[in-house]
Amino acid sequence: MKQIIHLLLKVKFNTYFGVLLLFFSTLSKAQDIEFSQYNASPLLVNPSFGGMSFAPKVVLHFRDQQFFYNHAFVSLAGTYDQYIDAIHGGIGSSIIADRAGDGIYNQLALYAHYHYRVILKKININIGVQAGILHQAINWGKLRFDDMVILPYGFEDSFGSPTISSQVLPNFTKWWRPDFGTGALLFSKKFFVGIAAQHLTQPKIGAYTEATLARKYNIYAGYQINLDKRRDVFNLTPHLLAVYHGKDVQVNLGVNSQLQNIICGFQFRHTIQNSDALIYMLGYQKDLWKILYSYDMGIARFGNYKYGSHEIALTIQFEESDWAAKRRKQKNDIKCPGFIK
Repeated sequence: MKQIIHLLLKVKFNTYFGVLLLFFSTLSKAQDIEFSQYNASPLLVNPSFGGMSFAPKVVLHFRDQQFFYNHAFVSLAGTYDQYIDAIHGGIGSSIIADRAGDGIYNQLALYAHYHYRVILKKININIGVQAGILHQAINWGKLRFDDMVILPYGFEDSFGSPTISSQVLPNFTKWWRPDFGTGALLFSKKFFVGIAAQHLTQPKIGAYTEATLARKYNIYAGYQINLDKRRDVFNLTPHLLAVYHGKDVQVNLGVNSQLQNIICGFQFRHTIQNSDALIYMLGYQKDLWKILYSYDMGIARFGNYKYGSHEIALTIQFEESDWAAKRRKQKNDIKCPGFIK
């Protein structure tokens, strides 16, 4: 009985995924890969956040989203950025990869970022742009459809041979598209507020029809409160991320706190349809290294399933190195909240 239940669950998931991917390109708008720890690498949110310090910064992300089925969505991301005096701004690069349904559907995005900085008396303004390419691919051989199911054998016949679907193979299962974005950031030592627009050209995607990736707009803001003004080792940072993507609206409200080397945080994520998730975060920072772990506890239901996600972000911040410390003494340090530096 347990084997039959497991088989039916697998059939239901694979059938759902096959239908989802089959009609993926008929949807009017597609969605982006999202990371709950957007504060760890804000460059993914807005190109104006690159180069918030003179020294280089490298961030690596891993996300495992258990959605309907174990390890259904696995995402990776990496970013690099730093400020360069000669060009009066910051540069950066990012790579984002996503594997859905055990490799049935795969995405890859590569971007280059640049921002120009306007330095005023008490505030600074960054104006940024990004350009890159999107790659998407469907592994057709892994798709499973209703007409492939033979009970109680599943996707095999009584002789153990795999069944074949009558679904017609699309003309192409891989495609590349250019992609562009822009953003602006206003910040001081205590606060920041940024706006961004991504997918400006609404790149065409899809296997059967030419659906488009909708333009995405966001506002990201925060304010750092120093609770220990004498030593500056204890702070609290409330923050907000509001995203409008196609017809979807999502708002993240959160707060992060750091006491010496220990970092913790909490977020509430809400979509226009329903409350989506509670996000808990814990981390540790020492010298150049910072590691953060977060868990998304889904509070929305999909059928009879709830979901959860694990996410890890590793940051190597050369701003904390001896070399960077000497440079800060020679130049005016970039005044911005340590939350985004």
